[in-house]
Amino acid sequence: VPRIATNPQQFAEVIGEVAPGFTTNKSGVGDVSLQKGHMNRSTVVRTHPVNQTEPCVLFGTFAIPSGRKTFLVVNVAHHPEGDWRLEVKGNGEKLLSEDVGGPASRGWQTFRIDLSKFAGKSVKLELENHATGWKNEFGYWGGVRVVSE
Repeated sequence: VPRIATNPQQFAEVIGEVAPGFTTNKSGVGDVSLQKGHMNRSTVVRTHPVNQTEPCVLFGTFAIPSGRKTFLVVNVAHHPEGDWRLEVKGNGEKLLSEDVGGPASRGWQTFRIDLSKFAGKSVKLELENHATGWKNEFGYWGGVRVVSE
């Protein structure tokens, strides 16, 4: 059911629809919302940078198993008239920095980030929705999962 969460206590429930184990403390324009669909995908969470210098940060802590390859798989999209930068951190270390959207975009983008260096430990993952030009920088999250093979 589409809905907008304006209270930070509701953010984990909404974000958990596509990114189990993640939440945020704050989001910018439009707060955190569960969308009925976006770019031919159903059940999408939308966020926005808090302001031009502060990203919306999804975060969660996960135990990474030993003896298996483990990845963070992030599926994201952009507003049709905007773009944004996705930065991913593990225990504060930058693991990814990529632009989402722009003129060359084909819609949904999937990033697969190796977390094996954290094997046998807990890792705090932070997924940041950064502003790039301050125009329609909504982050659309279609799925975020930690997977082991």
